[in-house]
Amino acid sequence: MSNRFHSLHPSGLLARILFVGLLSLALGCPQPIDLDESNSKLKQDSATEQPNETTSETPPTPTSETPQVSEESKLDSSTDQASSSPSMQEKPTETNPKPEEKQSLKQQIIGVWDPLSLNGKKEHLPDESLEITEQFIFSDGIPATYELDESVEPAHITLSAPDKPSILGLLKLTGDTLKITVADPGSPRPTEINDENGRRLEFRRSDKAPSAKPPMPTESSSGSPDRSQSSVMLGRGGVSVIVTSGAAAFRPDGKIVAAKMIDQVILWDVEKQRQIALLPGDTEGAGLISGISWSSNGKRLAVLREDPETFEGAAYIYDVATMQVATKIDHKCVYLDFSPDGRFFATGSYRNDAQLWSTTTGKEVFTLKSQANRSQRGAISDDSKFFASSPGSDQIEIFATHTGQKVAEVTLPEKLMPQQLLFKPDNKHLLVTVFGNKNALLEVDLATKETSTLLNDIQIDDMVYSKDKTLLVITANHEIKILDAKTLDEVQVIRYVDNSSIDISPDNRYVLSASSEYALIYDRENLNPTSEKHWPPSPTPQQQKWLDKSQEFSSVSLYVQNLIQPHRNFFKDGKPILSWRIRAHQYDDQIKYDEKEPWDAPANAKALASIADGFNLGESDGNKTVIQFVTGPDAAWDEIKGMLPVKDPSTLWLVETSKESAVPWTEPKDFQYDPNDPWKGLPREGFFALTNDKKRGFVSGDTPPEVLNAMFTANGGEEIDFDKWFISTSDYLIDPVKDIKNPMPPFSR
Repeated sequence: MSNRFHSLHPSGLLARILFVGLLSLALGCPQPIDLDESNSKLKQDSATEQPNETTSETPPTPTSETPQVSEESKLDSSTDQASSSPSMQEKPTETNPKPEEKQSLKQQIIGVWDPLSLNGKKEHLPDESLEITEQFIFSDGIPATYELDESVEPAHITLSAPDKPSILGLLKLTGDTLKITVADPGSPRPTEINDENGRRLEFRRSDKAPSAKPPMPTESSSGSPDRSQSSVMLGRGGVSVIVTSGAAAFRPDGKIVAAKMIDQVILWDVEKQRQIALLPGDTEGAGLISGISWSSNGKRLAVLREDPETFEGAAYIYDVATMQVATKIDHKCVYLDFSPDGRFFATGSYRNDAQLWSTTTGKEVFTLKSQANRSQRGAISDDSKFFASSPGSDQIEIFATHTGQKVAEVTLPEKLMPQQLLFKPDNKHLLVTVFGNKNALLEVDLATKETSTLLNDIQIDDMVYSKDKTLLVITANHEIKILDAKTLDEVQVIRYVDNSSIDISPDNRYVLSASSEYALIYDRENLNPTSEKHWPPSPTPQQQKWLDKSQEFSSVSLYVQNLIQPHRNFFKDGKPILSWRIRAHQYDDQIKYDEKEPWDAPANAKALASIADGFNLGESDGNKTVIQFVTGPDAAWDEIKGMLPVKDPSTLWLVETSKESAVPWTEPKDFQYDPNDPWKGLPREGFFALTNDKKRGFVSGDTPPEVLNAMFTANGGEEIDFDKWFISTSDYLIDPVKDIKNPMPPFSR
């Protein structure tokens, strides 16, 4: 249902900075732009807006337990005049000033540049060229905003992003050769163009014509830039990705996706895979966007801006044709739903009753009085006659939208807490996702108030019916499940997705999943090349083993690297007596230990027997662990001194050893590598590892001994192709943009 209000709480506020090979920065300063031909029909149709005809079905017979409906509607259904208001018309676009006769450095660098080298080498260059416009640098198709100071030599270049440290660099143009040297985010600007402490990038002017980039705005309606994360669509293997920061929804016709980008909303053409419009940013300090909802005819788009402290906010309803605000609801709310018949919309709040508002006038029609005086979530029936509200307890209240009166109240069993509400197509039953004593999908009969369990042991993040009501789509446990609406049998399963809000296009072809940092559009027709209904295909037993170990190692390594004092053993009389690993459980009341006694002392016997599963990765028996720091000649860690100074940035720090090299987990003993045989004591098929600069990954089993030695030494200064032998797993199962075609990691080659 594209008229649902998609909201994730708390909302994602990340503006990501990505260096991929060359320089891939998901940054930008988009502002409003005109719609192209994809939106011209909206402009033509917006002169008069007629609400959809209401259903003529006979309402349920009123009883003491059945929702009652008055035949007379008090909701305003008059013609919408908002779009004809002079204040809603588009402002004329100002013409750009003529360029100066003498070209500046900034004007000279505009164009396409082919990569020549990275840090003086030709390896690992990106496939795409660098394209520079007046405001943006496109690298790997991703735009970055930049500022250029030409008053110094070499020129200073600065790249910025909201709430992120600036990236500082130098730029020098010599003939047809362009050199750029940049520092890591937050680091000082390099001192010279050949500074080895920076990333040195060299390009040659290209004969290629500028590629078709998403149209980027040049100036906001207010004349000042709105800083926001930019968008880019990638289409691979039946999946398209909009790099945004959260909620997204299909327009009711399925041709356009609205997706939020921090404090702005882009409109995306699904077929052409490009941005066609950008709604103005927040000019009133109302907060970041927490949700998006389309009206049933696609002419209105509601945007909720939340207060980061209360997670409530004001709703702005845009006339999509003019890109201007037609209605603003100052009433603090956490959701906004348009009715299917187009006559009204509903809002709810953590602190106030739900309210119904006229779509045409923007005025309140009813306040739906509840016992708790709040409505944390709501749902409108398909015939627009009923509204279900949950105040955040085990209660669900049903209101008649024609009268605003409560007609039914349901108490869920076992004090279960409702999370999502969705009317079934018959308008007489309500689907409810719950958590508490159990995670489940329930069905509530609104006439009898009886509750039944449809799906058990499942924590559903969001659910939606297809327009034809044949499919029920849910997202849960990193999966999108497309179910037969009647039988709830699985029709298709899409794995490895973030906890998301979801939507499905009217033709059932596309599924839209919106998480905190991106929106994914799955093309169901091209997703599964075989008859396998799971995508990606179910992992083999060996793949599942690698996946489980990867997740366990990532969990342990994340915990270890974030500890306040993870780098030192416990000492007595200058000698280590208890392993640093015990610190990982120092707040676990179930593990009792005495840090002043040796690991094998009777006082620490229970701690020794209490090893957590994560510390053995399923590869050791009893109380032993394969998670160990690397020690040995010039290693990054010493059992006495702890962490040592490190010059080489990606030195292996924490590793998975072989089962034969496992040690009692509380013993102050770790892996000591042998320079003459560095693979000794390690799994020969490869092992999981953490570097001192916090990279988590898998070291391939075909890594040459000399390369492995270089990985172990902290200050050897060896030049190795680290990425060739180290397979990153840091973003695996978190960022599906990394590898859509082959989401199963190639851990074992």
